Amino acid sequence: MDLVQVLDRLAKTAAEVLAAEAAEVLLLDERHSRLTIEAVFGLSRSNFGLDLGRAILDKGLPVIVQNAQTDPLGDHLPKVFHSALGVPLRVPGRPLGTLHVYGIQPAQFGPGEIERLQAVADLGAIAIETAQGLFDLESMDSSKSQFIRVATHELRSPITVAQSMLGTVVKGYAGPMTETQREIFARIAGRLNFLENLVNDLLQLAASKAPGFTEDECAVTVNASLGRVVLLLQPRAEEKGVALVHHACCDKLAVWASEEGLDRIFVNLVGNAVKYTPPGGRVDVWLGQSPGTPGQSPGTPGQSPGTPGQSPGTP
Repeated sequence: MDLVQVLDRLAKTAAEVLAAEAAEVLLLDERHSRLTIEAVFGLSRSNFGLDLGRAILDKGLPVIVQNAQTDPLGDHLPKVFHSALGVPLRVPGRPLGTLHVYGIQPAQFGPGEIERLQAVADLGAIAIETAQGLFDLESMDSSKSQFIRVATHELRSPITVAQSMLGTVVKGYAGPMTETQREIFARIAGRLNFLENLVNDLLQLAASKAPGFTEDECAVTVNASLGRVVLLLQPRAEEKGVALVHHACCDKLAVWASEEGLDRIFVNLVGNAVKYTPPGGRVDVWLGQSPGTPGQSPGTPGQSPGTPGQSPGTP
């Protein structure tokens, strides 16, 4: 149960337990400097309970309005109500707010009602503190996941650049290399690949662990996403001895998605193809519209699994 549900249930329970016509819950803000009405039962939201709430917090004790016609605290009560009772909502060490009930009869509440309403308020304060704590934990977890997503996403680019430059050196474009140098660069390549896998895992973990998190969706160009992924996985394929060939699509294709989410799908798809293709094999990456795709006539040719140079099942 979230905080809103807890507050609504508390207001309703207070009214029912004391046979009152209306009830409301007021909470202090984070600085404990201002009261706000957070839940009501049997009445419309207004500011008439704020004076009563401030009086309760100033005294630290329950406050009764026996007759709204003669009590200054009853000045702002709607005319339909003639009595009111408010008690503090508190947990050890700090106040949370106030709980009020309102009656249509004068002197509707007495000492017995004070005890009952305070008992309801004490239980309600525990529920409020628990709900607030859970919300804080979820917010903290969401913030941590967001930080991981941003940090790991920013790491992807330098890793890709380092892998590309390393591949250039290993291929001999920067000059001949000794066996010792090749061994050192092979170790560096292995650590970069490990770091790349770690970044991908962290991105997936952050996306799955963020409570209620949804990535920003928009029209994402599939061509660009697939091109980035092939570039990212090219060093891994070369290290394994697998030819990774990207057949670029001339048509600009787009889908409604999140850029990071689409990248993750292609990383998993193409990455698995490279992973399970034996050394000396070949992975062909094709992109195109299938027959029957919206916006394309059924007779428009599309890439099929039988395209030359591609074996069935290749991405």
